[in-house]
Order: sequence, then structure tokens, then C-alpha cells
Amino acid sequence: MRKALLPTGFLLLCIVTVEFCSFIALSVVQREPMSQSDVAASYESAREQIYDPTVQGRVIHPYMGYVINQNGPDKLYGLPIHEEGALTKSSDTVIVGIIGGSVAKGIASGEAWQTLQHTLLSSPEFKGKNIQLVPLAIAGYRQPQQLQVLSYLISLGAEFDVLLNLDGFMEIQMSNIFRNQNQFPFFPEVWPNQVSSLDPSNISEKVKMQSAMRRQRTALSVASSFPFKYSYSVALLWKGYNAQLLHTIEQAHRAINLSRAKGVNTYKWRGPWQDRHLDDDVLLQDVADVWRRSSLAMHHLSEANDILYIHFLQPNQYVEGSKPMGEQEKAIALGRQGRFAEITARGYELLREEGRALKEASVHYFDLTQIFNDVPEQMYKDSCCHHTPEGYAILAETMARKVIELYGK
Repeated sequence: MRKALLPTGFLLLCIVTVEFCSFIALSVVQREPMSQSDVAASYESAREQIYDPTVQGRVIHPYMGYVINQNGPDKLYGLPIHEEGALTKSSDTVIVGIIGGSVAKGIASGEAWQTLQHTLLSSPEFKGKNIQLVPLAIAGYRQPQQLQVLSYLISLGAEFDVLLNLDGFMEIQMSNIFRNQNQFPFFPEVWPNQVSSLDPSNISEKVKMQSAMRRQRTALSVASSFPFKYSYSVALLWKGYNAQLLHTIEQAHRAINLSRAKGVNTYKWRGPWQDRHLDDDVLLQDVADVWRRSSLAMHHLSEANDILYIHFLQPNQYVEGSKPMGEQEKAIALGRQGRFAEITARGYELLREEGRALKEASVHYFDLTQIFNDVPEQMYKDSCCHHTPEGYAILAETMARKVIELYGK
């Protein structure tokens, strides 16, 4: 009996040793002890950041830049609208559209949407009403795309009671990225990749990239499932494998960029490029001006179509003094310093200034950059702009309160 237990005991000892060594290795990489919650957060962050630089799953749209590549009668507009009937008003339904980029998309789904809906239904203004969500947000959208989406849908007969626009961050950072690549800052996200998707010379690199991304998703799915999600050794293996796949994706992406070198100076790739945008001050002021003018146009278009339009400037962790943070949240949320943080902070200063001009023009505009200024708990889940469920809940409730305050007035 004792001899039979020896192999089992030795196996358990090996497992414990491997787990301990993996815990040490991960902690060294993170520069602090790696807890199970940290492992779970790393999986969630990776899931959020898996994207396809060639915009697989998206297709070019003649008016909106790009839309989701989905077929079927319920995907008539290429937007994540659940049902076509959601675009027609009725006396017992309040149609609430939510537009913007990935943070707005986070409000228009899951628990955040339930929070927004519950808050609205708790008020007398919406008692007995059906709150119908119309999610119009797609990751990467930025002005003037929101304006184009609204005008396009209205021209096709779409109707809304309320339209919530949550934006700000992508306007700054994507314009900066485009400028750094000598491309027109106000073209849709990854426009050259959208165009290159039509170029047959890039097929082999696209296949390589898409294969690596499929393996990325599979590895993440396995590593974050039960019982592997509790294993430090699995987390360590996944981290190494994911880094290898990221390297493959980056190499393929670089090859695609190089393959289009002959066309970089054409209008197809660059758009109406202006050298003046090499100056940070000029670029960021133009970004703020386009953002303001687009929102003002959305306000007038909404007013003409009996829509309550409310514009919210989204919070961001790089706005100085906007949130108290513990060391753990700092490590997650403030991981991008240097030019990224500097451009974001400077851009937000100008957006906040132009936001005051929107209020003076009678736009229902609200600056949410200070919404977490007395919240010490973690509200950011990555180094970009996205929130924890608790952060999205606070945003959703605040936005709903503003709808209640303004609806019917």
C-alpha cells in the first residue's frame, strides 16, 4: 500500500514544485506577487486586446467607414442592432441609441446596459415603458463617424427617442497614430488596412496573421477555462505562447505594411494628407475642432428629428488628477507612458475646452472625466481606456440620470 502511494505522492510533489516555480516566474515578470485575481485579470485584458489589424470581421462601408461583416435580415445596417423593429418609434417604447467606440460598446451590453435600463425604469418619466436599446457603437469609431452613422440611419428611416454619444479617447489617439504614419488623421480606423484587404499580394501574410489569431483565441479559451485557470504553470505557458503569436502577428502586419510601400504616397492610402499635422498643437486642435463640430451637427440633426441627443466625454486614466489609484490599478491602467500618455492628456485638455463651447451652443454635453475622482476602487482594466464592470456600472447609471433629468423637457 505504501509503495503504491509513493508514485502518487511524487507526482503531487512535482505538480506543487512546478506550480511554485511558475508562481515565482510570473511574479518576477510582474514585479510583485502574482495572485489568482491577477491571472484572471491578465486573461481578461488579453481577451479585450485580441484584434485583427487587417480588420477581419469588418468590411468597408461607403458612408460609415467600416461596419461589422454580418449577414442576415437583422443585420441590414451592418451595425449590432438586435432587430429591425428597434428603429421605429411607438407610444409604449423609448428607443435609446448608444453610439461611440469600444467604451460606448461596453455600456451597450451586459450588466452596464441592465444598470442603465433599471435606472431609467425606476423613474416616473419611464414608468410602464419598454426601454429598447439600439447599440450603434463599434470598436474604433470616432468623429466624424458617429455623425455619419446618425445621418445615414436617419436617411434610411431610423427613429430614436434618445441618442447617447460617449467618446473622446479614440478621437485623440487614432488621429495621432494616423498622423505618425503620414495618413490623414480623420479617416476611419486602420483605413490603409481596410484598403489593403482588397490587395491580392497580401493574401499569404493575411492568412498567417489570421491563423495566429485563431490560435490566440483557442489558447486563451483553454487557459482561462476550468480547471486550468487556477494553474500558474498554465498561465506561464500561455503567456509565452501568446507572446510568440503576437510576434508572428506583428511580423505579418509589418510585411503587409512594407508590401504597400509603393502606394503610401497615393490618395488611396494617405487621404488628403497635410504637413501641418506634424505639429502636435495643430493636430490636437484640429481633432478638438472636428469633434466639436461633429457633435454640434449631431445635435442639430437630432433636434430636427425629435431626438434627445446627449453627448458625454468619456473618462480616461491619463487625465491628471482624475482618479485616486492604488499600486495594482496603476500597474494595469498606467502601463503606457511617454508620448501616449502625453498626447492623451493634452488632447483631453482641448476636448474639455471645446466641450464648454458645446454647452454654450445649447448641446446637452457632460464632461465625465472626473466621474471617478473620489473612487479609490479599481475602475480601469487595461492601459487604454476600458473599465471594470464596476466602472461601466457607474458610467451607465450617471448617463441614465442625465436622460431622466432631460427627457420630456
